[in-house]
Amino acid sequence: GILIAETDAEVERLKTAPHIRPMADIRLAGTPAQVTETLQRIVRQGAHRLTVNFADAPRPDGTLLFSTSVLPCL
Repeated sequence: GILIAETDAEVERLKTAPHIRPMADIRLAGTPAQVTETLQRIVRQGAHRLTVNFADAPRPDGTLLFSTSVLPCL
């Protein structure tokens, strides 16, 4: 899963929030820039498709931030 937030401080806060999946289920956590950098590296290594889920689902915050800040860069 992906845990994404605007700032490092917000990412750290969300890691312990009760509505967030356990960190053992989260493979990528960071700001939009950090998530973008990691996913761009994966794409450069040859990935043509990515399946993602968000640690804060069903809340839309992570999905919306990803769609506006990360997706356009991939």
